[in-house]
Amino acid sequence: MATPCAEEDPLARYRSPLVSRYASAEMGFNFSERKKFGTWRRLWLYLAQAEKVTAPRRGARPLGLRS
Repeated sequence: MATPCAEEDPLARYRSPLVSRYASAEMGFNFSERKKFGTWRRLWLYLAQAEKVTAPRRGARPLGLRS
């Protein structure tokens, strides 16, 4: 997982004048674009894996239409 390090990565810190004054480094990272997009990527991956497991196979008929 990425660590809060604003010197190396400009996307790892939320961009706002208030962050530099009032927020800790951890809080700046929690609201950063790096964290936001990483979270969305992980959610989409988990969704795709769950759909792969639970989705019916192509050509398979629903249970109500089987004879």
